[in-house]
Amino acid sequence: VTDDDDHIINLIKWTTTKTADKEVVVAGETVTYTISVTNNGATTLTNVEVSDPTINFPADGKPVVIAEIKPGETKSVTATYVVPKDYKEKTFKNVALVCVPTVTPASDGKEAVTTKDCQKPEETIKIIKIDIVKTADKEQALPGEKVIYKFVVTNTGGADIDPTPINDDVLGVIGDPGVLKPGESATFTKEYTVPTTAKVGDKIIN
Repeated sequence: VTDDDDHIINLIKWTTTKTADKEVVVAGETVTYTISVTNNGATTLTNVEVSDPTINFPADGKPVVIAEIKPGETKSVTATYVVPKDYKEKTFKNVALVCVPTVTPASDGKEAVTTKDCQKPEETIKIIKIDIVKTADKEQALPGEKVIYKFVVTNTGGADIDPTPINDDVLGVIGDPGVLKPGESATFTKEYTVPTTAKVGDKIIN
């Protein structure tokens, strides 16, 4: 007995990626993420679910549903997120969730079964953070006496920074730190002479 019937199985193949419109951000800045799904197989994908739990997208907790993605086609979903101003880490890792449902038809008295093939595309951005500490070599001074201020500028974030020259509202331009890698510091000193017209008990606010 020869079975000449051909049974063709169409393979479901797909990939997903996630990108951000910025690689480096300052806390408080808005980032736009793009989650893309590509159909690499020969079967049209239907009801593809896209969500981003890390940034609470969508806000109602229900995934965005892409009705169909034809073979060779790519479709995308975008989501925006504001990095909190009090965010303290050097990087922000965002993990999305993309699920493609597959329905096994009912047969032999069994009900249809839906299973989900899921992937978690991720994207990490670097956070820019800078810390400036100012100290003085004395807490009290006489009129005409010099006070030496010390400024330590530190890159406390996760990316190289090239800040503008450091300015002080009393002392003026302090110095240019140049490029600072994460963890690096630049130190500057600046002299200030207490005005001879200052009176005992006056406070110098700097």
